Amino acid sequence: MGLLSWLFPSEADRIAQARKLVEQRRFREARDKLDGITSSEADEVLREAENGLVRLNLEAVISWAEAGEDARVEQHLTLAEELHRGGLEQELQAARRKVRELRAARREEAARTAQPKVVDDDPLGLTGRALLAENGRVEDTDADPEDQARWGLILANYPESLREGVSRLGPTFQRATLDLENGRPDLAFKALQELGDDEPLVCWERSRAAYALGDPTDAIRDLQRLSTLVGHQAMPGEHSGVMLARILAEIGHVDESYQLLTELRSAGVTDAAWLFAQVSYALAQRPSSPSNSLLAAAEQALRELLIAHPKQTAFHHLLAKVRLSGGYRLPAMQALEAGLAACCDAPGKCGSKPPDPAIQRDLATLYLEDRLEMARALELADAAMQSVERPVWEDMYLQALVARQYGDPDAAALIEDLRASTPPHQVDRLNRYLAA
Repeated sequence: MGLLSWLFPSEADRIAQARKLVEQRRFREARDKLDGITSSEADEVLREAENGLVRLNLEAVISWAEAGEDARVEQHLTLAEELHRGGLEQELQAARRKVRELRAARREEAARTAQPKVVDDDPLGLTGRALLAENGRVEDTDADPEDQARWGLILANYPESLREGVSRLGPTFQRATLDLENGRPDLAFKALQELGDDEPLVCWERSRAAYALGDPTDAIRDLQRLSTLVGHQAMPGEHSGVMLARILAEIGHVDESYQLLTELRSAGVTDAAWLFAQVSYALAQRPSSPSNSLLAAAEQALRELLIAHPKQTAFHHLLAKVRLSGGYRLPAMQALEAGLAACCDAPGKCGSKPPDPAIQRDLATLYLEDRLEMARALELADAAMQSVERPVWEDMYLQALVARQYGDPDAAALIEDLRASTPPHQVDRLNRYLAA
């Protein structure tokens, strides 16, 4: 298939490519390959691809649950439910059940390490009676025994300085918190609204419920109120300050997010490092920003993260972008190579995590632009092209670099097509590396 045919395949070609991608378990690429095609054959392949995506997301749900990353769990569970077109109900139920079990085990472990004061009839503190013996008793709700055990573990994970507020809040707060844990933020938010604005734990749980309901404004209001009452806290699942900074960034208040993250970092909140690096890099792209200091701050945060998590390819990839923005091309290439090596246990033997196609594309592009490591560059470019379902400008630009290197007769036409669709911020790059 020629370069132009690769960029503009027929519907039959796309369906065939999608089938092959499904066989390779590259379900997202298969689904995107079928975008805009309406036929029974395409719909059949699309259903297989989406069911595959559901299963991949459920695998991610369990993986993140085992790692204790509740926000990631909810994200992938929501994706799985949105993609589900019927037939996988039992698998969804099994995943939810496994998540509940893992959370319960994690909270039990936290309760043990916290060493709460216990009473004889509840030696592990599983029902919350141990902690409530210190802080005042909440009457039992109609929750089943599993919910009662979960409530005790939730209580154990709250900051010790805030637990005493539970006795004032009563069973309404207990029930609302369990509703939120059980996937009913609507019920939780309604009940928590009745408890006022002066209790830190109410602000925390209500912010989580509001965010789950798609209301960032209310979530921000409650997180800011929490900060006013007791300062930001290391709450179960996520630091409240990091959550506030993340939501601010998501709705476009990047400067506020950066300021808050800077304060959290100064206060020693290590959970803020990844978001701080992302926000710093985003701000550095603004023409009026002090980009050098922002990029230096992002690099420092990423270096800290990579010391603790050397296998996280996302950290390597962002580090390369930070360095490239500062004009450090060779260090950027080194970061990308490290990102590709992160999935491998030994040369030529990759683990369960496949190489990131975006890293392959970016590294191949840099090598081809600078005419370095040409054999390696073309190998990476080929691997990256195999993973592309809908080419964006960067994919077409890489194709043009490859075409020029091979002396492909389609190269001139490809470059002209690329020039016509080049965004303003990429014009200088195109003129420098693919001059007419």
